[in-house]
Amino acid sequence: MGNKIRNKKQFTIFMVLLVLSIVLIAFGPIFVKLLGLLLLLYVLMGIKIIYEYERGVLFILGRYYGILN
Repeated sequence: MGNKIRNKKQFTIFMVLLVLSIVLIAFGPIFVKLLGLLLLLYVLMGIKIIYEYERGVLFILGRYYGILN
């Protein structure tokens, strides 16, 4: 039974890679530009999230006083 599951996973990975290679051959330049744009957007969204973590909460004697920027 373990071999069937592993073979199924290997087959799924093989099919994904096969479809990806066919797409790259057929739509190479367009696909690469689109992938680059998505990667750039992902990185920019990550920078936005980093800025959110730079803010801090100020407590004085255990009471909420405000947000630090």
